[in-house]
Parts: sequence; structure tokens; C-alpha cells
Amino acid sequence: MGGHVSVSGRDIYYYKCGVCRFVFTDDFDHFTVDDFKRVIYNDDYVKMDPDFVESRTVMSAKLVETLF
Repeated sequence: MGGHVSVSGRDIYYYKCGVCRFVFTDDFDHFTVDDFKRVIYNDDYVKMDPDFVESRTVMSAKLVETLF
């Protein structure tokens, strides 16, 4: 099964395993760290994921604290 999403103007193709129903994409398999920084985790990232700046950071810190 396949489908695509285009929120940023770039089509991303997703696939779902018919057995375990895992959803994945291989569109970023060729990306380098610099590609991710430039295309995804850039100054506009917060527009797509506003919780990234504060809420997710706090939740992640609490999780790490709990694990240790």
C-alpha cells in the first residue's frame, strides 16, 4: 500500500506493511545530516511542529530523568 503527503510542496511517499501495518518512507534514505538540517530541521521547523520548542523538550527531559 502506498500514498503520499505534500504539506511543504514536496511529495513524500509513504508505504504501509500489509502484515504489521508499519508506515514508513524511504524518501530520506539518501539524506545527509546537512540535508536534514537544511530541508527539515531549519528555522521554519517550528511552523510545522510548534510543540518542538517547549512542550516536547520538557517531556523529553522528564522521560530521560525517569529513565535514569
